[in-house]
Formats: sequence, C-alpha cells, structure tokens
Amino acid sequence: MNKPLQRGLAVLIAVLAFSLALPAQDKTEVIEKSFRPDPSRPAVLEFHDVDGRLILSPSADGAISVRIRKEVRVRDDKRAERLLRDTKVEIGERGNTVTVRIRYPRFRGLFFWLSDSARVKVTSEITVPAGVRIKADLVDGSIRGDNLEADLDLEVVDGDIQLNGLKGSVRAGSVDGGIRVAGDIKGLDLKAVDGDIQVDLSPPSVMAESWRIRTTDGDVDIRLPEGFAADMEIRKRDGRIQTEWPLTTVKRLARNTLSGKIGAGGRVFEVRTVDGQIALRKK
Repeated sequence: MNKPLQRGLAVLIAVLAFSLALPAQDKTEVIEKSFRPDPSRPAVLEFHDVDGRLILSPSADGAISVRIRKEVRVRDDKRAERLLRDTKVEIGERGNTVTVRIRYPRFRGLFFWLSDSARVKVTSEITVPAGVRIKADLVDGSIRGDNLEADLDLEVVDGDIQLNGLKGSVRAGSVDGGIRVAGDIKGLDLKAVDGDIQVDLSPPSVMAESWRIRTTDGDVDIRLPEGFAADMEIRKRDGRIQTEWPLTTVKRLARNTLSGKIGAGGRVFEVRTVDGQIALRKK
C-alpha cells in the first residue's frame, strides 16, 4: 500500500474514532394540530409516512387531533437540529378531509452511516371521531388502532397492523408483516405477504358483504362468535386446515379447495393461503 493511501486511511480511522467517542445528542420536536370536521358528513383522514409509527384512537370531542413527535439521536448537535428541521410534517385540511404527510431528508455523504447511523424516528398519534374513513400507508412502519368506529384502508410494507376493538370495516395489506383484527366487523379484506393474519370477531359481527383473507407464506387464525353464519370457501396449496366449527354441505371444488356452510350459511367468506396453516376456532 502506498504512503498517501496509508495516510488517508489513518485520517479516516481517526475521524471515525473521534466521531464515535462523542456523546449522542437527543433532539425532539412535537407538532400538534386539531380540526373539527362537519359532523353532518363523514370525516376523512389520509396519512402517508415512511419509517414511522401510526397510533389511532377515538376522539372524545369529535375532532381530528394530530400529534407528531420527531426524534433524532446522533453524535453531532448541529446535525441533529438539521435532521429535525429537514424532516417535514405537512398537515392540511380540505373540506372534511384532513391529510398528514411526513417527508424525510435525503441523507448525503459517503460515510454518514458509519459515523452516526443517523436516523429520524417519527411517531404519529391521531384521534378521530366515530364514523371516520381512514386511508393510511406506511413503509417500514406500523399501525395500531384501539376502539375505533371507522372504515379503514391500510397498507404497510415491512411492518405490522394491529386493530383492537374495531367497529366497522377494514381493508388492509401488509408485506413482510402480520395483521391482527379484533372487534365487531362488517367488512373484511386482508392480504399479507410473508406474514400471519389473526381475526377475532366479537358479536354481533355480521357480514355486510363477501369477505376475503389471503396470505403468502403465512398462517391464518380466525375466531368466530356463536351464531356466526357464512359460506366458507377455503383454499390452500401447502399446510393443513383445522376447524372447531362443523361445516355442513361440504364440497371439494378442487384438490386444494374446500367449501361448506357455518350455521345457516350466507355470504362468501374466502380464506386462502399459499404456504401456511388455516384454523377456524370458536370463541
């Protein structure tokens, strides 16, 4: 190795060692806004984020209240401030629709990941009124909602979706993450790629339309309340089917397709997996 290259490597190592020896800087910023939609029309929330976390809960006063917390932990104080400043939070209202979008800075420089492992963490907490329609998408993030009365359209890449005590309908898709839905459900359309799906229905869950659950390389676990009725259509390629519910009028439509009625039957409830187990359980 020639001497100029040796000196250059020595300088780089010294810079990195000095940077790593500096104490990490914690910087936070909180942004809060509240909107009061027209109660005579359905409210709508649209949310877009990359590398964040969304927490949804019911509003006590009928407002859509948004609280965004930005956090940065790096070893350089000025850089921490710059990362916070350059992470943009856009919150707007148009009619009865509230839109939230998080925009992140583009990291530059060849060695930033070696010296800082710089990262901005954003947590969005939003309260919503009953009857709201929510459309949200995240990449490398997660969504959690508790005790919502809402219709949801959710998409997550590399993260989980968890909905507890939901009253309404949900369409959700996850890539490299699981989906869990529990509550009084009217509409259900779930799809997971490389993730499990769990559904726990509470009475009086009644199908207002046909339902679908699909997974690729994931298990499906469904808990149904007493008195539930549906025309089940179960499709699988690998794995097995386990059911605690007696299926009547059972038909094998194809080698890996099984159909039958739960209770008196009704709308079609399709469950399909490529490589996973399917379980129908009683609550």
